[in-house]
Amino acid sequence: MKQIYMKSLLIVSLTLVSVVQAQTYTINSSGGGTCPHSGIGAAHSRGVWSTATAAPLGSFTDTNSSNVELTRLQVFVYGVNAGTAEVFLNSVSLGNVNTTSFATCPAISTVKFGVVFTLSTAIKNAYNLGGSNTISVRRVSGAPDLYFYGAEVVATTQVLGVEDSEYALLEVYPNPAREFLIVTGLKSAKRFNVYDILGKNVLNGAVSNHQTIDVRGLQKGLYFLRFPDGGYSTKFIKQ
Repeated sequence: MKQIYMKSLLIVSLTLVSVVQAQTYTINSSGGGTCPHSGIGAAHSRGVWSTATAAPLGSFTDTNSSNVELTRLQVFVYGVNAGTAEVFLNSVSLGNVNTTSFATCPAISTVKFGVVFTLSTAIKNAYNLGGSNTISVRRVSGAPDLYFYGAEVVATTQVLGVEDSEYALLEVYPNPAREFLIVTGLKSAKRFNVYDILGKNVLNGAVSNHQTIDVRGLQKGLYFLRFPDGGYSTKFIKQ
């Protein structure tokens, strides 16, 4: 008997909307000290001295997932002594920042300087989404030694829309399914998980374009098919 499939479960990503979020990461390289101010700079008696050789202020770990795009990056450094320093992200230059002389133990708000730069392709490629990033500084001019004791990084990201992802043409059918789910529109092999309505993982595997997922072992009911690397999921009914 010929079986006719209804393509009722398709292109799940078209219903998603872009989500923009900004996350702030703080690097404190001040060490210990007795300054009365809170926050970065409370330990002004120690820090990083920047000379003609780039010195690392420290590292932070970006907490984003893989399906986002970096759309804006703001970098601030906390430093004293009048001069100009070049700031680096993972050894890629962001641009220069000008600092000003202050008395010992300045208030944190008075020594925060923003780095002005354009988010170029090189900088976007250098930024490690979901991984470790290092901020470094190098003296360009001014005082013989420029003193830094921290940095602040604000990373703005946007969740990739369906049309931008590898799942833009994803189709999974038939729905309801008796024996197999047919998967089309994948650009490469992908891992998948199937969950029941209680959230229990009942099936795992990998599937490529125009391949099937065997659901004969599942009991009748509602299930969720998820591709974990892209964060995309859809539901189907097992008959």
